[in-house]
Amino acid sequence: MAMEEAMARLGRSSAVGTSARGRRLLRYAVRDLAASAFLQRYDMPSYYMTLEFDGGGLAEYRFGFEYP
Repeated sequence: MAMEEAMARLGRSSAVGTSARGRRLLRYAVRDLAASAFLQRYDMPSYYMTLEFDGGGLAEYRFGFEYP
């Protein structure tokens, strides 16, 4: 998956940059517990997703909940 395709599917990223490995980086976060049924369901304050892209497309991704 190319970075542009990920952005088309997931929407605007909360941060775009470069990883320590020199890869292109997208970060997504959901932090508004009161406005998010997703966060309320799991009773977590925030959810994050980080995607790293190299010349061949998506190279690595991480996702999960951040604990208070």
